[in-house]
Amino acid sequence: LLTTLFLLVAGPAWAQFDTGAVLGTVRDTSGGVLPGVTVTLTSADTGISSTRTTDDGGNYEFPTVRTGTYSVTSELQGFSPRATTGVKVDIG
Repeated sequence: LLTTLFLLVAGPAWAQFDTGAVLGTVRDTSGGVLPGVTVTLTSADTGISSTRTTDDGGNYEFPTVRTGTYSVTSELQGFSPRATTGVKVDIG
C-alpha cells in the first residue's frame, strides 16, 4: 500500500517539472502600461495557442506552459499589433 501511494504521488510531481511560465508587461512607446491588451501565446511546434488579457498594470501571465518555442502576439485597438518569435520555455 505504501509503494502504491508513493507512485501515485510521485507521478504528478514529475509532471510538474516539464512546464514553465510566460509572463510580461505590455507598454506603449512612452513606457506607459497598457491594460486590456489581448496577448496570444502560440506554440511553434504544435500551433496551439492560448489567449490572455492584460490587467490594469499591463501584466499578463501564462502560468503552465510546456517546454518549447513560442511566439507572443499583442493586440489592442488603435495600436499596431506586435509579435515576438522564438520565445523559449525551458526548465531549470
